[in-house]
Amino acid sequence: AEVRNLLALKSNERRVEELNTYLTESVLHRFLPASLVKKAALGELQLDLRPEPRLITIVFSDIIGFTELSNLLQAQRVAELLNEYLAAMTDAIFENGGTVDKFMGDAVLALFGAPEELSPAVQAQKAIAAARQMYQKLDKLNRLWQAQGIGPVKFRCGIHQGTAVVGMFGNDERADYTAIGHSVNVAARLQEAASADCILVSKAVAAHLPPAQIEAFGALNLKGIDEPMMAYGVRVQQHNAEPVTQ
Repeated sequence: AEVRNLLALKSNERRVEELNTYLTESVLHRFLPASLVKKAALGELQLDLRPEPRLITIVFSDIIGFTELSNLLQAQRVAELLNEYLAAMTDAIFENGGTVDKFMGDAVLALFGAPEELSPAVQAQKAIAAARQMYQKLDKLNRLWQAQGIGPVKFRCGIHQGTAVVGMFGNDERADYTAIGHSVNVAARLQEAASADCILVSKAVAAHLPPAQIEAFGALNLKGIDEPMMAYGVRVQQHNAEPVTQ
């Protein structure tokens, strides 16, 4: 009887462990790279998802002219194109160690430095590498779509580094991992001011990049930002750049 009880206890422990692993993976895989999800599930990476202020780097991208494209195609085809696009952008973010915060229509918000802690310099470098890879993947999609008589599609990208409150927000029934605060708004406004041929970054991000990679864009009066902000353009010239390692 004691042996049966011990075996039953071990079986229950395995089921609980399997359930915890499943729950961890099912939640985290939505916004984290598979490598980090696996480490967290195995207990090799401790992630504190409680909301807290953090220095992070925020990437905000948006398709240019998506509304016009939607008007030209049937709704089902628009949905297919959008899913292809978002999947490719997610791959670029994950391949460079970033976190997918959310999709807002065709806009993508990504974070670097949360929940996995990264130094400010590594955050900025990974964010730039991800943005360049997003362009690379969009180029491939455009070649595919243009063969079908669609496009070309372009997007713009803004990147800022600053403090935001990051963590799980919501309740037991519905919660999302996200960042809130002024820094997120700055990245969004930089994206709006960016053109399709460059990545627009704030001074905080540019400080971590080699001078040869940046070009002064000028002081911008951004909506919702009290003072003019110096912005820098990062040319999308390294399409074949490898993901940045920590």
